[in-house]
Amino acid sequence: MENTTNKEYVGLAAEQDVKAWKEKYRKVVQVEVEDEEAVYVGYLHSPDMKTMRAAMEISKKDETQGTEVLIRNCWIDGAKIMLEDGLLYVQLATQVQKMFGTAVGRLKNL
Repeated sequence: MENTTNKEYVGLAAEQDVKAWKEKYRKVVQVEVEDEEAVYVGYLHSPDMKTMRAAMEISKKDETQGTEVLIRNCWIDGAKIMLEDGLLYVQLATQVQKMFGTAVGRLKNL
């Protein structure tokens, strides 16, 4: 990845790590959150059905906690500060919710 912001990338993984994660989890996403100091990078895998059920159930009462379940259960590696700093976490959560738009279903009447 090319550093176009001239800021330090914190949590950036090596290519061989990403390759191993993809073999293990099938789909891996890289989330970047930038502030005035650095670009923080985190890696998450697609949720399994157990995680999805838990997140959806909790989201009925509190959407923020449902997203937290996804993040905590799908986090692979990266800048741990993204999990601890409130402002960075909100941006991480926003990006994680976008994961759900990456798979598209279709229904056909036959």
